Amino acid sequence: MPSGPIYNVLVTGASSTNSIDFIRALKKQTELSLRICATDIYEKNLSIGSHFSDSFYQVPPAKDPEFVNKLLEICKVEQTHILVPIIDEEFWPILQNRSRFEQNKVKVVLPEETILSATSNKLNFHNFLLANGFNSPTLKSAPFSSADLPLITKPIHGRGSQGVKIIHTAKDLENFQLPTNYIVQKMVSGTEFTIDTFSDLSGKTLVAVPRVRMEIRDGKSVRAQIQHNELIETTTKSICDKLKMTGPACLQCILTSDNIPYFFDFNSRIGSATRLTVEAGVNIPFLAIKSLLNLKIEQKELQFENNIIMLRYLNEVFTKV
Repeated sequence: MPSGPIYNVLVTGASSTNSIDFIRALKKQTELSLRICATDIYEKNLSIGSHFSDSFYQVPPAKDPEFVNKLLEICKVEQTHILVPIIDEEFWPILQNRSRFEQNKVKVVLPEETILSATSNKLNFHNFLLANGFNSPTLKSAPFSSADLPLITKPIHGRGSQGVKIIHTAKDLENFQLPTNYIVQKMVSGTEFTIDTFSDLSGKTLVAVPRVRMEIRDGKSVRAQIQHNELIETTTKSICDKLKMTGPACLQCILTSDNIPYFFDFNSRIGSATRLTVEAGVNIPFLAIKSLLNLKIEQKELQFENNIIMLRYLNEVFTKV
């Protein structure tokens, strides 16, 4: 156990891969004494994250009017120093009450509302990219024709692969009806990357770690590889710097055969396979904690090993009611 004070960190969404990976990354480091509290909408016996944390609380869903009040109550009981929201639906209620958390000396691992507005909405992010000289797949509007194919449709507010559909053929196009609040883009062919980033409190992006998505199931990487790419890393840092992003994020792009990166997604949190980046040497969850505690981040903490491969599999925890 490291010497010095104990810092209490609360991580939400404890049934999610992202939450468990965040907790495991914090437990991997040996520099600080951290006590991890986890919350979930499920009871303790049904939440996998309760087995990785030091304490656990059940909370209502983010849409519940009592969600923020319950989270504040837990922070007071646990004497929480840092709150880490993991679930996208929780971001807005927490951000809109950030001052209430800060009044209780709780720092929140989320960027400003303006950044979330520009990135959580896929149409807004597309427009931001084009307005600032970055590449994004061409936006298409009805009526669609065979010349537009292949097309990809996705909800403006969405995560993972939920609601995503690819239109390959003219027959698919005949049967296609565009749902409300969806966007349609020209499908770009190439290698798909997720890039894990960390930006300091001044809005300067310190690191961008690209990983190739070799195999995807339900929107999550189950086979991936760290792949250094100077163009992708430089462009990703420029996007985050232009946004004045703070804290962890993950972006997605397609690198075409003619070496052009087309960016299409931005998440103001760690990705579902950030564990690969942590194993490669850049512990982004811990960097987020250090930044909010105003601790110095060393250059060696921003260096990563190339070509590390992650092979992900299911595992089980057994409990008894």
